[in-house]
Formats: sequence, structure tokens, C-alpha cells
Amino acid sequence: SVVSKKIASGADNIILDVKYGRGAVIKTAQEAQKLAEIMTETGRRLNRNICSVISSMDIPLGRAIGNSIEVQEVIEFLKGNIEPDLKEITYELCAKAFEKAGKFKTKEESFKYLDELIKSGSALKKFKEIIEAQGGNSEIINNYSKLPQASIKYEVKAPKAGFIFDIDALKTAEACKNLGAGREKKTDAIDYSAGVYLAKKPPEYAEKDETIAVIYTNKKGAVLEAEKLILSAFEISDKKPEKRNLVYKIIG
Repeated sequence: SVVSKKIASGADNIILDVKYGRGAVIKTAQEAQKLAEIMTETGRRLNRNICSVISSMDIPLGRAIGNSIEVQEVIEFLKGNIEPDLKEITYELCAKAFEKAGKFKTKEESFKYLDELIKSGSALKKFKEIIEAQGGNSEIINNYSKLPQASIKYEVKAPKAGFIFDIDALKTAEACKNLGAGREKKTDAIDYSAGVYLAKKPPEYAEKDETIAVIYTNKKGAVLEAEKLILSAFEISDKKPEKRNLVYKIIG
């Protein structure tokens, strides 16, 4: 269905981000590669210029998990306040798109162009145009209070000092779902203001009782259970973790 939607929309150049890991449906890189190969071959047989970027979702991307706060993170990205892991995967996907479209031949050229789009404000301007074209309120770009706001804001504290060694993406996603940001079945309502903001991520250091995450919700009864899930998702260690590469392989 993923490939068919791209074909139906008329796209000639298609870049797929195939996720694997704890926070994804597919758990291993090997399984993701098999799926990527099938989708890429399907697109090729339909005469489309297609490739698949296989990337990790063991640790949440960026810091925001939830609808409203993720939109804020997107806007901050376009303003130049960029989380390194979000930049890594976004720039990689864009570079492949530019390559497929014949705009640039090297990744370095693509990255320089992307930097210029953000620095000049062109990227943010385009996002504003997209919001307005779909009947949205573009005032949110400079006024986040226009986005849905949760009535409860609860800070989760580090149980001990140390480096943030790992964060389980599945557990944080489950916490967000329980707070109202996701749903069990299609008919469930979504609270667009609910979510979790990761104040600390690998390889950052946290002091004991320092805020490592912030819970946003309108469900008072869900806070403590969400806190337990978040604390169990965080692994704090005396050892600083090595940098993880998000991109496993590119197919096609």
C-alpha cells in the first residue's frame, strides 16, 4: 500500500524511509532490508525511480513524541534549532531525493543547499505556505499557544546521576498512547496536546533529580503510569554511549 499510494499520486522519484527497531513494526535491520528490497523492486517494475533508506527506530527521533509538540519541533527545525539525529535522517532522505531528481550529484552539495534553505528562511516560508494551502492557521509558526495545549505538565526526574545510555522507543510510545496521543483502535479519539518531551537524550548527562522528560496530558489518572514507563525506558549509566548511526543501508 505504501508504494501504490506513491504511484497513484503521480510521483516519478520515490524515497522510502523503512524503519526498524523497538519503536517500529519491523524489529530487525535484516527484516527491514527484505521489505525494502520488495518495495524498491515493485517501484522499479512500475518504471519509477525509487530507493529505500533503512533506518533505526530503537531510540526516539528528536525530543518530541506527540502531535502538537512534534509540530513545534518541526518548526524549530526549520528555524535552525535542529536536533542532530533529526538532521541526520532528514538530510539523508533529502539528499537521496535530490540525487534521484538529478539536482545534485553529491551528498555534500545537497547538505549545503539544505543548510542554505534553512538559514535563509526559505524552508520555513514554504512550510507556512503549505499550512495555508490546507486551510490551517499559519500563526502557529510564531505562536505555539495556537496549537492544542495540555492542562497537565509533569516533569519526570532522573533517579540517579549518569549518562543517558539508551531510551526504549516502544516504551515511550506506549506512555504517549496512554496519555491520549495515540489510539488502540481506529475509533478512539486522539488528544493532540498529549505527549512526552525528552529533556535528555543519549549521550547527554543528567544529575540526580534533574528533569529527563516532560509529560503533557489532560488525563490526570494516566500520569503516574506514564512516568513508570518513561523511567523504565531510560537507561542511565556511568559509561558514555558511542554514537549510533541511524542509516543502516540504502537499497536502490
